[in-house]
Amino acid sequence: QQRSLRSAPAVRQISFRMGMEEPSSSQCAIFEQRLSLPDSFIGLNEINCAIWVSSYAPGSTGFFWANTAALQLWGKSSVEEFAKVDIVTDRSDAVAQVHDDLYQHTMSGKVKTGRRTMYPNGKARVLDLEFRPILFCVAATGEEIRGMIVTATEVQMRDEGDMEANRALEMIRHSPTMSMLFDMAGKLIYSNQSANKFYQLDPTTSGASSDSQRSISLRELLETCEFATEEELAGKLAEITALRTGDRQLVLQVKKNTAGDCWTAIQFIPTKDPVSGCDAVLVNESDTTSLVKAQLSLLDAQKAQDNFLAAISHELRTPLNGIIGLSDCLAMDQSCSPKMLKSLRLMRSSGQRLAGLVNDILDAASARHNTLVVRHETVNVADVCEAACDILTPLVKNGVTLVNEVSTKGKVLPKIQGDPGRINQILTNLLSNSIKFTHHGSITLSAEETEDGQHVRIEVSDTGVGIPADKLDSVWGAFQQVDQSTTRKYGGTGLGLALVKDLVEAHNGSVSVRSVHVPEAPHHSTICPDASSPTGTTFTVILPLDQAAHSVTISPSAPPRKQRPPLGPSSPPSVNPKLAAQG
Repeated sequence: QQRSLRSAPAVRQISFRMGMEEPSSSQCAIFEQRLSLPDSFIGLNEINCAIWVSSYAPGSTGFFWANTAALQLWGKSSVEEFAKVDIVTDRSDAVAQVHDDLYQHTMSGKVKTGRRTMYPNGKARVLDLEFRPILFCVAATGEEIRGMIVTATEVQMRDEGDMEANRALEMIRHSPTMSMLFDMAGKLIYSNQSANKFYQLDPTTSGASSDSQRSISLRELLETCEFATEEELAGKLAEITALRTGDRQLVLQVKKNTAGDCWTAIQFIPTKDPVSGCDAVLVNESDTTSLVKAQLSLLDAQKAQDNFLAAISHELRTPLNGIIGLSDCLAMDQSCSPKMLKSLRLMRSSGQRLAGLVNDILDAASARHNTLVVRHETVNVADVCEAACDILTPLVKNGVTLVNEVSTKGKVLPKIQGDPGRINQILTNLLSNSIKFTHHGSITLSAEETEDGQHVRIEVSDTGVGIPADKLDSVWGAFQQVDQSTTRKYGGTGLGLALVKDLVEAHNGSVSVRSVHVPEAPHHSTICPDASSPTGTTFTVILPLDQAAHSVTISPSAPPRKQRPPLGPSSPPSVNPKLAAQG
């Protein structure tokens, strides 16, 4: 092999010296004489320890020479084959970061040591490595290259536990999460590559940081975060250092006070140092900047949407109220023909439908931002049920009966505390939903006091098409329809039931649904469903008799809003009898 190395013309003739080109007094070169490879290093081939020369400088990263033990480690038969190993193409970001770190040590003249898992010849090998900076010269070209002479000693894994520990170490080392281990005095014990890069730390053997190198304490870590006061920072530090194994972890969502906008999520996990056995704190820090910026952008978009809705709400309500009012006035003219009254009825119902849509959209926006106002008044449930049925009776299809059992059964219901307008809106939305999907049979509104005497149960039942079992949970979502085709067939935005849920919960109540569903017959069909296969849906609303003072849903950051006036007539007396008769 020595003869082949001397005679091979492709072998690089290299001379090198240890340290920097102009070493300082603290970085004196160990070898000042210029040595020529391979002749001057034939003796290194007799050493069992693997030794090779490499460079990690940008543009010249690669291997240059190796002794016999290193060639065996890498599974190569000659120095020429070893020098052809490509360690740049297709390297991962983590490996590129390791190469850059080694280059920085080369330029600073610092010796780097550590345990690494490498994959020479595709096989995992655990090695204790020493990287010592050198300046070597390629004899053939005269080119001087700053590089490393690497000494590697293979670590024998004694058992499965050693291999598992090494696997865990490699996973933490290459994780994008910044991981650090501190003792209870706040001194850094270990930091992985991500933490080293972010905080510009200098790792030493096994990732520990010594006093002579740049480190970071637990307090200094917290000082990189924005706190309102020094007392708040000190309080968090005391809370963290008081953690002990078995305590729940502490999580902080903080903005860093570094240059530029940067947010992180930091977990402080009480644990034990596996080396000393003493109490320690494991810190896992993740960069959440992109997530926070996306959330802020979303909040800005929602605020812009709400401002837009608020700005145009008045412009929409004014003409709609005018259309509805004018249709009532025209209908009072005794000279109106039946055909004209029919047109006026269509005009009025269309205006009310659009008015209801505007109200639903505005209420949905208010509910999303917790600015939906719920008043506390004494409410007669029977009166509210009767009012809702009276205003919706003209909309019921032929062949369908709307039954108000609250008034017909003669039961005396206790009065409840709530917002009569909002409770009317709940019943109106539920009854409108049943009217829309019921073509035959009946729609029944009932109410009763619960067994505990603390609530009132209100039910809206119909014999409509029903809701499939797998869709029952989704009906409460905003802009949701059981089937997208119903948007064209029945109309609507899918906001009605979502608002029902928000309004019921604003009253500290609950709402549920149960249903029996069969495939719906064609819309033009006049065939009644088989009585032996009943279908239909029942919505159940449970409202408490008394409301706690804190149940009013108003955003604490916004002043109380005045109750928005309804769009168009909202009570039975305002309905023009001539228009209602045409229904």
